[in-house]
Amino acid sequence: MKTFATICLCSLFLWQAHAARGASILDVTGDNDATRVLLPGDAAAAAFNLSAPLRGLSISADLGCSNCSAVAYLTSGLDLGFDPATDLIAISGVTGTDLFSGIDLDAGTYFLVIGNSLGALLWDASKTPAVTGSGAADRIVDFFADDTANLAPASRFTALADSALHYRLTVVPVPATALLSFTALAALAFAAAGRRR
Repeated sequence: MKTFATICLCSLFLWQAHAARGASILDVTGDNDATRVLLPGDAAAAAFNLSAPLRGLSISADLGCSNCSAVAYLTSGLDLGFDPATDLIAISGVTGTDLFSGIDLDAGTYFLVIGNSLGALLWDASKTPAVTGSGAADRIVDFFADDTANLAPASRFTALADSALHYRLTVVPVPATALLSFTALAALAFAAAGRRR
């Protein structure tokens, strides 16, 4: 019984360590040979498609800030197709690489948009990106605008044909999932103990 309980407990800790990292849904990386510099008034956008609804989504990007003042937007529209009343999902000041967390999205096309209004923001990009993930999301194309509107997603964007911006979509299991897993492991341990008696 003690051995089985120890195995269950170790399995739980290993599962929790894996869950804390989150499951990679889409990861766009590569050499930083095409990094985009966003000066005041510039914006860049990364488009991706979800094939199924995702709950608890986190979004991060490989960013560097030199005295910048940037805002990240998550939208379902861009450029002339952007309507702030229906397309703006989330907005956040850029303070590091982690931009959004705990976002629930349905299947569809979305845009991660970053607009800069002060200093210089660097968004890592590659000419030949490495795109990996679970298959639940696909990278579409990236965009750049050098004359932003009041809300960056409404700016006039041009597709970036020569590079891919680096960003990540991950899903971290909710605590209820961990509790359910622990309960199942405990039930197995008690069932095994009962058979030995």
